[in-house]
Amino acid sequence: MNFITQIERFQTLNKLIRLRRTGTPCELAQRLHISKRQVYNLIEEFKMMGLKVQYSKKEQTYYYAQEEELKINFSVSILTEKELKKIYGTAAKCNEIAHY
Repeated sequence: MNFITQIERFQTLNKLIRLRRTGTPCELAQRLHISKRQVYNLIEEFKMMGLKVQYSKKEQTYYYAQEEELKINFSVSILTEKELKKIYGTAAKCNEIAHY
């Protein structure tokens, strides 16, 4: 799975949990376009990060047991050759990196 897709899923799942609008695991899987097993894996990842995620059978939704949420910041920037030289030291390394 691509990294950006994973971040987008985390953000969507976080929002749905915060709003208490995930639906059942099956409904959530359909909403996120993943399998039910992957939903359980994502919830486990949230728990491993320290988030207290629980499920309400009555409301049929996941929710945060405490006032918390996941905050993800992600940015992409293109480095110039001059910036690459500052990081890696030589132009030869910059040329090697540019091919990847």
